[in-house]
Formats: sequence, C-alpha cells, structure tokens
Amino acid sequence: MYISRIIEKTIKENLETFKALLLVGPKFCGKTTLSERFAKSFIYLTPLNRNDYKTMLQL
Repeated sequence: MYISRIIEKTIKENLETFKALLLVGPKFCGKTTLSERFAKSFIYLTPLNRNDYKTMLQL
C-alpha cells in the first residue's frame, strides 16, 4: 500500500526543470518507493548479483 507524500508535487515540478534529484532520509522512510513513482526506469543494485552488474557495466 502506497502512502501519498506532500513532497510529490515539489518532485514533479523539479523534474520538469532538472534531469535528476537526490532524495535523502533515514532507512525505511520510503525513498525508493517514492522515487520509483517518478522514474522512467530503474535498476536495483544488490550484493546478491554483483557479478551481473559488473558485466552490464562492461557492455
């Protein structure tokens, strides 16, 4: 279940001007979930498949 955030309007306005934004905050406050709502694509970088990411970076 997604909880709407007050900052969403500000993020939308800033993304019209800038290509990237930095979201900071404590662990488990919803930064990733919030950013996924505005991202056109995303990649999860986890230690479980680090070799796969090294291969992708070489390509």
